[in-house]
Amino acid sequence: MTNPIEMATGILALDLALTTGWALHDFCGDTLIGTWDLRDRCSTRQRLGSDRSPEPAIAIRSQLAECRCSVDSVVFESAYAQPGASTWIQCSLQTAVMLWCIANSKPFSRYRSTEWKKQLLGKGNATRDEYHRAAVLKWPDLDIKTDDEAAALWLLEMEMEARLVQ
Repeated sequence: MTNPIEMATGILALDLALTTGWALHDFCGDTLIGTWDLRDRCSTRQRLGSDRSPEPAIAIRSQLAECRCSVDSVVFESAYAQPGASTWIQCSLQTAVMLWCIANSKPFSRYRSTEWKKQLLGKGNATRDEYHRAAVLKWPDLDIKTDDEAAALWLLEMEMEARLVQ
């Protein structure tokens, strides 16, 4: 099956986690959404969460390599310091995305979760359920199945608004 990202060109927004939500706005004005389950590309040990291996970072680089020619810029949520394995994974994914962007001469932007939630939803501590419901209302033509896809759409919206201001 063809990856829909391979067929479009534009801004790629990523909600980085083991299940990475993505949204791509192409230059025809279309928006595509989906998720990448990075666990599918990791070992059993990593899927069980018992190891802080570099496998998720390798998996995200592999996903990005599949759509290298079709992405002009990338936006993602900036990791913040909290103790725990999920922060470690998010930081390693963020680093992998930044290095991929630099290696492929793609500009990137990042936003803190409180920053995009406050600006776009009026509440910096909006829950996953709240921003998922808000995304479904804002984009009724898109089949937004997960909060990961919703977060990627909000990041895309934040980046597009930032570009209008520039």
